[in-house]
Amino acid sequence: MNKLLFISLFLFNTYAFNFGNNFGLDIDHSPQWRTYRDNQKLEVSKCEIELFNSNVSLNSKGQLEKAFDIVLEVDPAIGKQINVLRKNNEVSINEFTAAIRRKYGIDNKTSALYIHEEKAIYVNSSDELGLLVIFLYHEISHALDSKIEVELSEVFKLYDQYSENYQMMQVIATERGHTGNGDFSTFLSDTERVILSNEYRSYINLDQLYRFRAERFAFTKQDTFVNRLFTNYSCYQDYIEEHKKLNGLKLFVETPDSYIFDAYGINSSILE
Repeated sequence: MNKLLFISLFLFNTYAFNFGNNFGLDIDHSPQWRTYRDNQKLEVSKCEIELFNSNVSLNSKGQLEKAFDIVLEVDPAIGKQINVLRKNNEVSINEFTAAIRRKYGIDNKTSALYIHEEKAIYVNSSDELGLLVIFLYHEISHALDSKIEVELSEVFKLYDQYSENYQMMQVIATERGHTGNGDFSTFLSDTERVILSNEYRSYINLDQLYRFRAERFAFTKQDTFVNRLFTNYSCYQDYIEEHKKLNGLKLFVETPDSYIFDAYGINSSILE
């Protein structure tokens, strides 16, 4: 088994749009939403903000460095911290290309991505500045999350334990007559199947628990940031509300747990 196929914690991404029945395609079910959005998205009213004594349009595209400037102005502590990490090559900011999506099996519904093992953030610089900065801030929050390193090591430890026993059980099944065709677990005892099942469940549950913790952390940071954007720039809230109305933008002032469970495929029972 390839660890990259089983470990999902190291991929943290932002699902931002929801084209439901009233808006076309539902991004939680269709990988074609970005093509739809890029080609047919309705334009919203212009919103210009003053950024470090110059006017900048939130509707403009290709403005990645301006997005960093907004982060720096609205949340100076985080802005300075991420700039230091970028300068020291401890975090890289990259274009979220089709090649990267294919490499990690990420479909087009994902707007931005942080890969912890690479210390890399991926964004689409072609997104409007007013949206890009929010996607970027969410991924920066992951990059600065000090708990991820420890949590990953715990998840990998459980995965390695499960993987080792899985391979051992395959050997046992072969010794008992399994030829490689069909489900080898039929050659295991009830006790052996329960052990393997419990180890797998323990790994999955911990992975989901930590993914929820990481996303809850990032969305809480994002919510605070979005509220600051609305306070600092007078037309920002109207700009976002119009995107919600016309294009199905799914963005909350206070992101509910239920959205995280639904958007990231996490079972809410892990919190019980």
